[in-house]
Amino acid sequence: MVALFAGTVVACGGGDAVKLPKIPALLPTGGVSTASSTCTALARASVVAEDQTYLDRLTNKYDSESILNIFGSYGSEFSSTSIYNTTYGRYGSRYSSYSAFNSHTSTPPMVYVGTTAVAYVTKNTAKMFRLDPDTLRGYNFP
Repeated sequence: MVALFAGTVVACGGGDAVKLPKIPALLPTGGVSTASSTCTALARASVVAEDQTYLDRLTNKYDSESILNIFGSYGSEFSSTSIYNTTYGRYGSRYSSYSAFNSHTSTPPMVYVGTTAVAYVTKNTAKMFRLDPDTLRGYNFP
């Protein structure tokens, strides 16, 4: 994937362009983002709900804990621990306060690199550093 960080294009695998926010915690010293630093920083990051429920890892679609694994507990539209369970899921329903798909929530899931929260996974455009949950499906993490 190609990612745009405040005017800097970086690559995260092959595919269409994807827009990402400039996330200060992911920028290397000097504030310049590169393909390797950005993708490496996000790869294997964890997504955790406001209630401290572990929701997934940002890894490839074959990893059982990946948000990209549509058959896994964290990527399936039927799993209670998936942000993609948009019908009944606590973390995916557009009505749940913990949901990535609730465009008004103040408590969406967060992306953690180690113990540092670096971004929200949310449709709420009022959140400054956010990754759109629909866009995440197009990522190609190592």
